[in-house]
Amino acid sequence: MVDDRVVNVMLNADPAIQKVVIDDENPRGPFTVDVYIGGATTPANAEATAKAQAALDANFFKNQTLGQTPRVWVQPSQSLELTLVGTVYYDSNYSAAAIQVLVEASLNAFVSSVPIGGFNFPPALEHVVPLGDIQQAIENTEGVLTAEITTPAAAIAMLFQHQLVEPASYGLTYQAVSTDYYNNG
Repeated sequence: MVDDRVVNVMLNADPAIQKVVIDDENPRGPFTVDVYIGGATTPANAEATAKAQAALDANFFKNQTLGQTPRVWVQPSQSLELTLVGTVYYDSNYSAAAIQVLVEASLNAFVSSVPIGGFNFPPALEHVVPLGDIQQAIENTEGVLTAEITTPAAAIAMLFQHQLVEPASYGLTYQAVSTDYYNNG
């Protein structure tokens, strides 16, 4: 498939490129294709984008026309920060600081696993990050009993070019719970 070959060229154009998505639905008019690239947790930088476009042009399309946007155009993904608000209930045998470190590591790993443009569940849902997946990333963390997420209230809708990125800080609070209470309560 052409898409697989394009992805391969993008991933080999620069080591910083770790995510690729192809919008082949004529995004800029007839016969146009946009290729969005990013690193594991951030959009691609200008150098990686230029290398990726050059690799694409050399290997496939020879579509670079002076003064015009190419028909197949490589662009960096666009950041969409994961905004979370909620409460994490954890085993009181752990410290809040330890749980916070573990939860944030789990969330960061989850963010890096989300493809550019989110997940697709055709025909009903496309370009989303399910709230349940975010909650599961938290609840699968060692020492966490459960979590209540208030923001977002539903799946995160994304555009084709959006890349979910880590926030400067997560808006989570941490509440210790005795496992005796949790198991018997």
